[in-house]
Amino acid sequence: MADACTATVVDDPASLAAAIDAGAERISVRGAITGLPPLRLKPGQSLAGEKNGASLSFNTDGVVLSRDNRLERLELFSPPSKRAIMVAVDAASCGTMILCDLACHGLVQLVFSEHAGDVALRIARLEVTMADATQCLPRPTGNGVEVQQGALTIWNRSPATTVVTIDAQGIVIGSAEAPVGGTGLFVAGQGDAGGGKVCLHRFHTGSVHSDSRLPEGTTHIVAGGMFFFNGVEGDVLTHGDIITHGPNAVPVDTWGTLSLWRIEGNARSHGPSAVGFVNAGQLGRCEITGVLETFGDGARGCCIYGPTGSFSADSIRTHGRAAAGVQVVASLERLELGTGIFTQGDAGEGLMKGQMVRTPAHGVEVEAGGALGVLDCASISVTGSEAEPIHAQGMVRQVARPRF
Repeated sequence: MADACTATVVDDPASLAAAIDAGAERISVRGAITGLPPLRLKPGQSLAGEKNGASLSFNTDGVVLSRDNRLERLELFSPPSKRAIMVAVDAASCGTMILCDLACHGLVQLVFSEHAGDVALRIARLEVTMADATQCLPRPTGNGVEVQQGALTIWNRSPATTVVTIDAQGIVIGSAEAPVGGTGLFVAGQGDAGGGKVCLHRFHTGSVHSDSRLPEGTTHIVAGGMFFFNGVEGDVLTHGDIITHGPNAVPVDTWGTLSLWRIEGNARSHGPSAVGFVNAGQLGRCEITGVLETFGDGARGCCIYGPTGSFSADSIRTHGRAAAGVQVVASLERLELGTGIFTQGDAGEGLMKGQMVRTPAHGVEVEAGGALGVLDCASISVTGSEAEPIHAQGMVRQVARPRF
């Protein structure tokens, strides 16, 4: 066994397995090692590439983390529906886990159970290039639907009041040429009933490309580009576009408690009922520097189901029947669109909390009981049958500058 300052160098399956079994604290991977079974690291062990280009290829699931583990400078290959990185189900007191300079072909599924206790998770420069989460179970439920897990899933499932604290930057999911299957990035606590929480100390991502791969007509399952579930608190900064494909695939979706989500890029969806932005939790501000755009029947631009301070973007553009620009069910204090809102669809049906509901493609729709404080929008343009620039059954307090 190597001492605390010297890494044990491995270059084949046998030497790698022997180093792990012997309890080597630091294991250095030389070159490409293939044909591996799942590898469970012991508490305190780290696994790193000796230099750039080091890789591990697995026949099924890949690296299994236990406690105080570190993965660094590696390319990990698992089949797309298997886990390149996972946490052991029986892992006790997971401590601090560090993922740095990794490229993963396969899922990264960090699910913390009742054994994990408080966890510090640090991520720097993690790319998931190929993954399929469409069959991952369980799926969390709420608002009448189930939610697909992600190519990268971070989920505190502890029934106790434990906290997973995340410091993350440089996360990239999928690509325009190869979007991942299911949700792109999924972060969740235990839910509304209490239990485990997730605290986003810092959460900076790059671009995300995903495809729900759901059959058309599905009403009980939804997916997202980036999805923050109940029990998540903090701020999010996204440098790049969030692009989704497939039915019910919402690019920007939060059911948690976020003070700020800033997206320095565009958010676009391509699919029926693939709403561009959803807040079903509590949100201070959502800022999109580019365009929020949807292509699909029932794919509304922006849906406010929970209290929201402000939403801003260059513009909201929808292309489909029943694809309203903005739907306010709860409260939105300020809506600001630099260029405007543009809808191009006739009346039709779209998915709302697990039910198909008929609606026109209004520019701004404020439901009975909903409230919009300030509407600051350069232009609202609607072209479909029955559509109105502003359809208000609830309250609209101030319209700053609309031109219809």
